[in-house]
Amino acid sequence: MMLNKIGINNPTHNDNLLLHELLDLMNKNKLDYNNTFLWLMNGEYKDKKQFKNFSIDQWMQKWEKRINNNVDQSYKLMKNSNPVIIPRNHLIEEALSKAEKGNLKLFNTLLNKLAKPYTSEKIDAKYQSIPQGFDEKYKTFCNT
Repeated sequence: MMLNKIGINNPTHNDNLLLHELLDLMNKNKLDYNNTFLWLMNGEYKDKKQFKNFSIDQWMQKWEKRINNNVDQSYKLMKNSNPVIIPRNHLIEEALSKAEKGNLKLFNTLLNKLAKPYTSEKIDAKYQSIPQGFDEKYKTFCNT
């Protein structure tokens, strides 16, 4: 499943190393987990400041070389493996707060979007971003 997120469907031992190297870079550079895969999938890594890093550039070269023979198939696999609608905590909290007050509009909108998380329609960035500082002290529990 994780290799599908980077567009690899016929894995080799080296692919696992490639994936772990990416996860280490994500951790080291404090990159958002879901958005990293989205940026990779959409080719946006070339324009993002988060990816202006020598280590990431080296990884990107390895990855691009690895998927070079099956680029279309790799991107299709990635689009089926990386949700563009992410149930971010702040969105859930806002929808629930409004629903408790009788306003179900945001709740229903979010529910409809989350029913198709892998949609190919143009997605509002609010479904992918996190307000600065929101998750720093946020606690969630297994049943949420």
